Amino acid sequence: MHPEILRRYVLLLFVGGSSFFAVFYFTYLTLFVFSSFMEIVLGFVFILLLLLSIVFNFVGTSYYFDSYFVKDRPATRPVKKLPTVALGVASYNEDPALVKKALVSLKTVDYPKSLLKFYLLDDSSTPAIVGELRRTCTELGVIFMHRTDRTHFKAGALNHFLDQMSEDYFGMFDADEELTHPAFLKDVLPYFEADPLLISVQTVKRTRVGSLFSMAVDETYAFFLRFIQPIRSRDQMAMYQGSMGLLRSSLVRDAGGFPHSLTEDTALSFEADLKGFHGIYVPKQYAVGKPIERFSEFLVQQNRYSYGNASLINPYLKNWNRFSSRKRMHYFTQVFGLQYISAVYVFFALLTVLFALMGISRLIFSGEAFWQFAPQIQFSDLLPMLLTLISMYMVATFFFTSFRRGVIGYFLNFSVALVRMRAIFNAMLNRKALFVVVKKTDSFQRSLKKAVRLTLRETSFAMALLLFAFSSFIHADVISGLWLSYYSLLFFSAPLFAYVQG
Repeated sequence: MHPEILRRYVLLLFVGGSSFFAVFYFTYLTLFVFSSFMEIVLGFVFILLLLLSIVFNFVGTSYYFDSYFVKDRPATRPVKKLPTVALGVASYNEDPALVKKALVSLKTVDYPKSLLKFYLLDDSSTPAIVGELRRTCTELGVIFMHRTDRTHFKAGALNHFLDQMSEDYFGMFDADEELTHPAFLKDVLPYFEADPLLISVQTVKRTRVGSLFSMAVDETYAFFLRFIQPIRSRDQMAMYQGSMGLLRSSLVRDAGGFPHSLTEDTALSFEADLKGFHGIYVPKQYAVGKPIERFSEFLVQQNRYSYGNASLINPYLKNWNRFSSRKRMHYFTQVFGLQYISAVYVFFALLTVLFALMGISRLIFSGEAFWQFAPQIQFSDLLPMLLTLISMYMVATFFFTSFRRGVIGYFLNFSVALVRMRAIFNAMLNRKALFVVVKKTDSFQRSLKKAVRLTLRETSFAMALLLFAFSSFIHADVISGLWLSYYSLLFFSAPLFAYVQG
């Protein structure tokens, strides 16, 4: 058996075995050990959280497992008649030198110039930046499309662009992305000719090699590219990711243009599916973006992604019957996935606090005083925590290409859990999305005060968990103390990342 498929079988068996053990053990405790009404209620709440965790763990593992068997789409024949294409860059108060590099890279694409136009979609509000970008576009022969307001943000800029352009296809790039393979159009266009209902072709969206932190962020996002997009592409619903892809102009218009969403790319894919259109994913990289080196920038992205995905919950539920069973699962993981890895983490920590306050953990684990830890605590008492640490190790080594990057990625999910929850509630209550303001030109200087201010909720939550852990140790509840210390460490990663990375 190939070592890679063996790894995937091992992970599948581990997830299944540990999940069965957790549910069976806690069901037994809830039904036969807990005695008071509140103990039983908390037991059932814990079982519910376990079941939610198991569902998403199995879905994630199944993506990981099935992606091994997905074969790349066969090579297509060259297009008989080349269509007209527009390539554009979207920017908002970006460094003009960065935008110029992106535009210059697009000009290297291997395609007849008579069939190709270049655009800059600019929403910048700083006059000096607007003037510099206008001069750059004149110099490079790029059509400059500037809006004086940011109505509907990037979606508004893209719809304004759709109203003005007449090309058959268009591809958008972010201001920090550079085309690295000139064959982009000639490789991607044949997929459209073979399928009249194909609305988008997404290619690999990755960043340059940077620091250990930026590579961990890139690997965190790469899970979607390596394991989820191939399966969705097989089921003809690979999602457009906002850049480094190509779209058919006529079908985008038929789908109603870009929805007014903070994640207009995901929302477009959803609307296109309802219209009977679909997208595919080509696992080849044609461009490269700037690495994410600032933790605050990562927070902004996670706030936006969470808000945008949560905004799709109602449309998803209303259109449940219009999707096939496979697509229902794909959209289920899309609209609820970030909710799971934020809310469930927080609720597990809060439930552990309640267990400690009620002394339930003594019923579960028979913990002894901290100074009696070595001779009194048995192996079975620590088995759940051991399984958790093994799970962290397996996630870090199996899903990521590096253990160190995997551990950082594991901590990153906890560091943004409260930010995601806040964004989700804002979306569900239809409140304006609140962004962490990051000035892209700011030079980074380490400041504990700024780090704590940026992550005040996360820091306060971690401190509260640490205080409860200390109280548990004092009251001879060692196991609760260990679990609460573990959760406290995970949530303390937010101010640590903010201090180290900005």
